[in-house]
Amino acid sequence: MEIIETDKLFCGETPVYTEQTDSLTWIDTGNPAVYNLHLETGKINRKQLSFTLEGLVPRENGGWIAPTANSILILNKDFEIETKLDDVLPKIPGLAFHDCTAGSDGCLYLGTYDTDDYTKSRGEIFRLNLNLRFKSVINKLVA
Repeated sequence: MEIIETDKLFCGETPVYTEQTDSLTWIDTGNPAVYNLHLETGKINRKQLSFTLEGLVPRENGGWIAPTANSILILNKDFEIETKLDDVLPKIPGLAFHDCTAGSDGCLYLGTYDTDDYTKSRGEIFRLNLNLRFKSVINKLVA
C-alpha cells in the first residue's frame, strides 16, 4: 500500500479515476476541497471550494455531478457551479446526502444519513432519474 497524499485530510472520499486525463480526483468531505493527482507526473493539485461536496461522479461530456448535504450540483471541469438543484432531497427532517455513484442506466444513486442521530435507522438509497425525479430504492438500511 502506498500513501499518495500527505496533506492532512479530514475525510478523503470518493476517489474517481478518469482515463482521458489519467488522473485520480477525490474530495475532502470535512474541508471544502477537491484534489487531483495526475498519475504520469505525480503532481497533485488542490482546489479550495466555497461548498462542501459529499460525493463526486464524472459527467460523460466533462465536468462533474456532486451532492452537497441537501442539494445536487452540476459542476464544470474546474468545479465551478453550472446548475444547483435545490429541494431535490425528499422532505425528511435531519436527512442528508452522503456519497453517490452513477449506474449503468445513467441515473445517479445517492446514500443518505441522519444528521441528528447516527444510530437511527433512517438511511436510504435514492435514485435520481434522468427526469430529475427521486425514488427511494432501499430504505431502513439499519435493522
